Amino acid sequence: MRLIVTVDTEADNQWEMGRPLRLENLRFLPAFQELCRRFDIRPTYLITMEVAEDAQGMQALRDWTEWGEAEVGAHLHPWTTPPFDGSAGQRADTAQHNFPNQVPIPLLRAKLETLTQCIERAVGRRPVSFRAGRFGMHGTLAGLLVEQGYRVDSSVTPGLSWHRLGGPDFTTASLKPYHPDKEDICRPGGLTLWEVPLTMVYTRGIFRRWPALARWYGRLNGSLAGRLMRLTWPGPQPLWLRPSPRRDERHLLRVWQEAAGLGLPFGVLMLHSSELMPGGSPYWRTPAAVERLFAQLERFFQRLREAGVQSCTLSEAGALLDEGV
Repeated sequence: MRLIVTVDTEADNQWEMGRPLRLENLRFLPAFQELCRRFDIRPTYLITMEVAEDAQGMQALRDWTEWGEAEVGAHLHPWTTPPFDGSAGQRADTAQHNFPNQVPIPLLRAKLETLTQCIERAVGRRPVSFRAGRFGMHGTLAGLLVEQGYRVDSSVTPGLSWHRLGGPDFTTASLKPYHPDKEDICRPGGLTLWEVPLTMVYTRGIFRRWPALARWYGRLNGSLAGRLMRLTWPGPQPLWLRPSPRRDERHLLRVWQEAAGLGLPFGVLMLHSSELMPGGSPYWRTPAAVERLFAQLERFFQRLREAGVQSCTLSEAGALLDEGV
């Protein structure tokens, strides 16, 4: 199993409405890139519109791409990507952060074209990897990605539904990569795009024995009952391959080992660029907390290196899948 490290690279203050977007967290990317470089990991930075338009921040990302040390893909936030219209939820910097699946198709197509062209100008090459903002992927958007030349998407969160918040339901999606269907993103179909889902696994025996129960639990996401059960029993499920302030590298290793046992070809780790900056995320509020995040990742990467695990970017994963890996 190969490791794919993805960073949703976006503004610091996505949830502060009516204020200019800040991009201070981009100053902390070089330290993360150096950590990845030490372990021969080539991360995939999935960037939003405001990042692509920031000349200073893009200089490092462009250099790393040219040197073959990283990949830059697209991360579509409808509330920061033009064009906008005057309807509810479709305005710029709106308090209603719509999932991409809630955006009218003509407007969504225009936003995707705008973001893709902006990244191409900033990096000097067209992006081919993608993640939808708030994981709001659906079959129609997958078809639009094919139109724009994208080859790999990594938006699907298997076993988890966002439908109570207005997003998609991924509880029936495969954990393994697949070509999605234009009518149902969770179903294999005829699109040339590869869906490489985020790595999320149910680890409790009751869910592994009863998949229907796991789907029911996944659909509680966003509800009061779901929040209470995640705080008590059965706790957070499925488990993500992402660092957590409440756990250490043993959590990451457990998810990795469970995923490897299922025969997955890739383990997709994700985090946000704002998490790399003290105070940029509610999860890592202080310099000491960010130091713990880096230490957690360093120990995890070290264990994988000792096990002979190799890294690849999202587009490289697509190429390997084309070859039948």
